[in-house]
Amino acid sequence: MKKSRFLMAFVAIAFLAAPQESKAQSLLQKLGSAVSSITSSGSSSPSTAGTVAQTVANLLGTVILKTDSVQGTWVYSQPCVAFESENVLTQLGGVAASTKIETTLKSLLQKAGFTEGRVVLTFNSDSTGVIACGTREVDVQWSLSGTDLTLTFPTTQKSIKMNAKVSGNTLQVAMNAEKLLTLVTSVTEKTSSLSTTMNTLNSLLKNVNGLYLGLKYTRKE
Repeated sequence: MKKSRFLMAFVAIAFLAAPQESKAQSLLQKLGSAVSSITSSGSSSPSTAGTVAQTVANLLGTVILKTDSVQGTWVYSQPCVAFESENVLTQLGGVAASTKIETTLKSLLQKAGFTEGRVVLTFNSDSTGVIACGTREVDVQWSLSGTDLTLTFPTTQKSIKMNAKVSGNTLQVAMNAEKLLTLVTSVTEKTSSLSTTMNTLNSLLKNVNGLYLGLKYTRKE
């Protein structure tokens, strides 16, 4: 029942996004049709190997982070759906549904200029940092507490706490849609094509416990 309610609500995003942008409407309508197809056909059950690989890669971080593991420069690579546990992917509807959300989120972020290779995080050893998006640079202060990474924007005094995980040369941060919207708009200053859909996603995510939206970065050598 929870899975069906989640998928039905996700389809509704297409209609809520319509006043914002025709291209976004078209994309979200296609997503809605695809998700509806998954639900009606029962084809959302992924292979065991696919489920395990997807879940392990996108699980929330549980290892306490040290400052030197986060310090340095990170380049944005892609969005992801992050899970609190292996059971959440099944509740969501499998890898297929997860991939649809990631694909749509990627397109929405691109419309705001938040694209692969264009957004760069730099975390300095003195807890200061910079987020660059193209030619725009925003100063931040950062801190760690367990698995939580908090970014504070001195200019606006907005703070965003997110789960963080470092795996090899990959940094994954995960949060709810409202916090993601705050992060993206603080960096890009673009809200018109994101706010309605992100707020809808935020309400939607509450129906699936343990599901978050994530961003992945690759350490710059």
